[in-house]
Amino acid sequence: MLQLVTSLLLISLLNFSFGEVINPNWKNLETAIDGNLYKITNDDQECSEARASGDAYQIIQAGNGTCTQQHINRDVYDQDLPLYSVEVKNVEDIKKAIKFANKHNWQISVKSTGHSFSGSGIKTDSLMIWMANMDKEMKIHDTFIPSNSGKSFKNILEFSGGLTWKEIYAFLGEDYHAIGGGCASVSASGGYLAGSGLSKMARKYGLAVDMDLFWALRGGGGGSFGIVSKVWYQIFPKEKVHGLEVLLIDLEVLSSSTYTEFLTSFNDFVIDMSLTSSNDWSGYTFTDGISINHVGEELDSDLIDKFDSWVNSLDPSLVPHVSVIKNQTYSNYYASIVTFGEKPGVGQGEGYNIGNRLLTHDWLSDNRDSAKMMFSELLAEGFQTFSYWLGGAINEVDHSSTAINPVLRKTILHVAVNCVGCDVEKALQIMDKYLSNPSTGYNH
Repeated sequence: MLQLVTSLLLISLLNFSFGEVINPNWKNLETAIDGNLYKITNDDQECSEARASGDAYQIIQAGNGTCTQQHINRDVYDQDLPLYSVEVKNVEDIKKAIKFANKHNWQISVKSTGHSFSGSGIKTDSLMIWMANMDKEMKIHDTFIPSNSGKSFKNILEFSGGLTWKEIYAFLGEDYHAIGGGCASVSASGGYLAGSGLSKMARKYGLAVDMDLFWALRGGGGGSFGIVSKVWYQIFPKEKVHGLEVLLIDLEVLSSSTYTEFLTSFNDFVIDMSLTSSNDWSGYTFTDGISINHVGEELDSDLIDKFDSWVNSLDPSLVPHVSVIKNQTYSNYYASIVTFGEKPGVGQGEGYNIGNRLLTHDWLSDNRDSAKMMFSELLAEGFQTFSYWLGGAINEVDHSSTAINPVLRKTILHVAVNCVGCDVEKALQIMDKYLSNPSTGYNH
C-alpha cells in the first residue's frame, strides 16, 4: 500500500515535455518552499570530501543532494547534473515543486539517497526533488484498512518518503522483520521499492513490491511514474536469523591453475546449494564468497553441513584460504546486518560497469553442468560475479501482478557482473552462449 503525490501532472518525470520551455523565475519557488532551493554547480569538492570520509550518510547529505553513494558519482556523470535541487520536507513542498515545473515545462528528477546503479535520480538540467530530509514519520498499525479497500491487513508499518533502511530497522527494533535492503543506507521508499526490492529474505517473504501498490511503481524503477511520499508496508513478526558469511582469502598466493580450480569448485558448490537449499535460506553469493541468511526459529542446518563437507573435500593446503567470517544466530534480521552498508561502495568515479542475467529454476535444474561451465568461463576471462538467490516466495506471485520482468518470477539466480573498467558486454555474451532465452533484471 502506498501513497503517491496524485492529482498532479507527473509528465515532468519523463524525458520529454509538451510545449515551449518557459524560463522560470526560480526565486518564486525558493520563496514558496522556505528557501530550500539550491543552484547546482560543477564544483565537486564537497562530494569528493564526503566520498573520502567513507561515510555513506555524509555522502547522502553532501552537494545539496547531488552526491551519489555507490557505483557512480559526479566524476562519471559530470554532464548529468540537475540545474537546481529542491530539498523537500513534506508533501506540500513536493506539490509546489511539481506545479512549478509543470507551469514552466521543466523536467523533474527525483532522488532519495543516491544508491543507484544507473544514476536514475539525477538528470541533466532538471529540477531535482531531493527526498532525503523529508519530515520523518513512522508508525506501526496492528490492523490497517486502506480507505480505498475493504481488505484488512495486519502488521503494517507506515512511514514517510526519504527514510533509509537503517532508520526503519532501528524503529522496528527486535520485534519485526521487513523486506529491506542489505545496505542500511539505501532509501526504503525510492528506487529500491520501485525497482523490485531484492532482499536477503526474498525466498522467505518475497519481493518488496509484492504488496498492494500502484501497478506501474511495482517494478517500473526509481524516478519514473510518481513520487512516493508515504508507504504502508507489510512487516512480519521477528524470527531468528542465522547468518553464514564466507570469504575465500589470500588467493593471490595461489598458482593460476590452483586458483582457477579452487574458485571453480566453490562456484560449483554454490550452484548446487542454490537449487537444493530450503526457501528459508536467502542471500548473496560472490565469485569468492557467500553472505546468506536462514530465517526461522528452527535452523535447517543441511546447507551448513554440506558447506562443511565441501571444505573437508579440499586439499588441506586450501583450507586456510576459506575464512568463515560469520556463522551464528541472531535475534532478528537487523541485528545480523547492523553495520552492513555504512560505507559507500567500490568503483566510484572509475567507470564502474554492471550487467546481469536471470537464470531460471527450470534452466538451471536442466543445465547444471552448462551453468558451471558458464561460471568457469567468466572466471577464466577475469570476470567477478555477484548473485542473488531468488525463488521461493518470489515465484509464488502471479507475474502479471507487478511491472517487473515476468522472468524474475521463475528465476533462481540473478547473476550480475560488476567491475571497474571492464568489458561487461563481453561477459554478457559469454552468458548468452549458454542461456536459451537470455533475460535481465533490474535492481535500484
